[in-house]
This record gives sequence, C-alpha cells and structure tokens, in this order.
Amino acid sequence: MQKRKLHIIIAPNSFKGSLNSIEAADCIRKGIERSGLSASVSLFPIADGGSDTMRILANLDSATLIQSTVHNPYGEVIQSEYGWLPSKQSAIIGLSEASGIQFKTKNSNILVANTFGTGEQIKDAIDRGAKTIVIGMGGSATTDGGAGLLQALGLEFFDKENREVKDIPKRLDEIVRVDDGSFKQNISNCKFEVLCDVENPLLGEEGTSNIFAPQKGASPEAVLALEKCLKAWNNLILEYTFVDMAQMKFGGAAGGAAAGLYPWANAQLISGIDYFMDKFRLNDFLEHADFLITGEGKLDAQTLKGKGPYGLAIRSKRFGIPVIVFAGQTEIEEDENFPQIITINKSPNLQKEIENTSANLEEAACKWAQRLRVQ
Repeated sequence: MQKRKLHIIIAPNSFKGSLNSIEAADCIRKGIERSGLSASVSLFPIADGGSDTMRILANLDSATLIQSTVHNPYGEVIQSEYGWLPSKQSAIIGLSEASGIQFKTKNSNILVANTFGTGEQIKDAIDRGAKTIVIGMGGSATTDGGAGLLQALGLEFFDKENREVKDIPKRLDEIVRVDDGSFKQNISNCKFEVLCDVENPLLGEEGTSNIFAPQKGASPEAVLALEKCLKAWNNLILEYTFVDMAQMKFGGAAGGAAAGLYPWANAQLISGIDYFMDKFRLNDFLEHADFLITGEGKLDAQTLKGKGPYGLAIRSKRFGIPVIVFAGQTEIEEDENFPQIITINKSPNLQKEIENTSANLEEAACKWAQRLRVQ
C-alpha cells in the first residue's frame, strides 16, 4: 500500500509530427490521473532550441506574437511570427519559423536553401527596438553557415570580380571580400543568445553537412559541395574575425547558423535545454520530486548529443531522481542516463502510430503509473 503521495515532474520534448511539448505533457498527466496513482504532478513542457522553442518560450513568457513578411529558405514570400516582449525589449525568434524543414518539397535544392528569412525577422525585431534576441536554432532546412541570416542583417559579400554574391550557400566558396559596415550598425545595440539543440561542430565527420544535410534531402554529392562551401566560409570567418569555428561545440546547429552568429555578432552559444531548465528553475522542482518523466518522438544518437530529454536526465541524476523516458521510436538500446525507456507505439505502421500519439502516450503513462501503484 502506498504510504505517501508521490510528486512527479512531467517534462517532455515535442513528439514531432504529432504533439508539441505542452500537448505531450497533458497526455502524460491524463494517463497518470486515469491510473489511480496517488500523486501530484508538475507540468514542465520543454524546448531545447528545436522547432517548438519560440512558441513554447513565447507562451511561458506571455510574449506577443508579431507577424512579419519574410522569405522562406527557397526565396518565396511568406508570413512568419516571432515573440516580442516590449517591457524587456526582447525578441524570441525560432529559426524554423522562416527557415524550417517544413518548407522543403521533393524538388527543393539544399544548395540554395538559406536563412535569409530568419535574418529578416531579426531585423524587424531590431527595428521594433529589440536589445536582446533569443534564437532557437533547431528544425532548419538550411546548411548555409548562417550566411543568409547575416546577409539580411547587412553583411555584404563580394567575389573576385567585386560582384555581390547573393546565391547562398552554393557560392560561399566564391566570396573573397566582406563589407560589414551596415551590419555592424544594425546590430550595434543587440545581444544575441543562441539556443542550440545539438553539440555538433561546423565541419568534419560529425559536422553539420555530414550529419544533418542528408536528413534535409542532400545527396552525397550535395553533402560534399556543402562541406566545401562551409570550409571556405570558415576560412573567411577566420580571416575577418580571427575565430576558427571548424570544431567549436554547437557550431553545427541549424546548418551551421550558430557558427555564423558567434563570430560576426558576438553571439552567446548556449545549450537550449540548459537555458530552459535554468530559466524556469527546474532545480527547485527536482528538490521535491520522486520521478521525472520526459520523452520525444524518436530517441537516437542525436538525442545523446544535447537534446532535451538527455539534458533533463543528466540534471535529474544529480538530484538522484529516477527518469522515465517515453518515445515513439528508439534506436538507443542502453544508456546509463536513460535507465527506463518505454516505447509507446503499438504497431510497425509508423504513420498510423503518429496519428495515434496522443492516445498511445496517455495509455503508456497510465500503465506505467498502474505498475508503480501496486509496487
């Protein structure tokens, strides 16, 4: 018989394609309540810099959503949103809002996909009076090293014929001169906090081209071309800023956009999940918790490279709090920080299971709590 009421922190990441983290947290809560377990819960839906970051942070900070006309990664005019906190002169930008993978079609060319639209959003926020720009870097369709974003903020690129280079990223290796006068003026009063959901560097076998570009539709030939362009981009960064981004932690986030912002805009690169846990004082919750439940749609090698559930597990371990991880799919067989992984899918039909994520997650949480109840 249970002697006291347990306290459970529910802190999932998004289940991509089905639930955002707020919705996922609510499904887990409902499952625990259905189980009859005597427990109180604290909902702590998370974002780690990935595609839901802007909207989760904007919701928790009660930010106003500002709509602006920008360009998507392929140059098409769209309407996109960012969060605005006028009292703090702070903007919350999600790179995926204007430059995300959702804009990709089967005919999209990754060699022209760029972050220019995100730069337009940042410029809109600066014109509105922003002094602090918080950028969630996940979910991009791009591998441009942030050059498109910087271009929208006034950084100008020229080739050996002194012609301005516009085609980013495929012509990054043709740039020989940079004019940063307008750019410096535009960002002079701004602080950039860049929330990264992966720790990968800009270049190399674990770099953004080799690891993430194939997930965005890049062929093997395109991967080689992108790596060549980003190497040239890094050499240019080194020449102008004296910073070598090749192997810097977080540099590969969002197709290398973090590697562009760090040296040119003096941006602070931050673990997205660490930022989130500290901002919303997770430690205070952990001091009084018996369990922490987290999860996301798919656990794989990248989860172990700085994604939200892994960051939560490491933090919880410091407090001696057991961690339970719910996942739609998992490629992780064993990890000391993930001692209990529960796969919620019931059949190999992935599309069907994605459609049933809400019911599956609630049921999995209910069964877990029922087992705990009888222990």
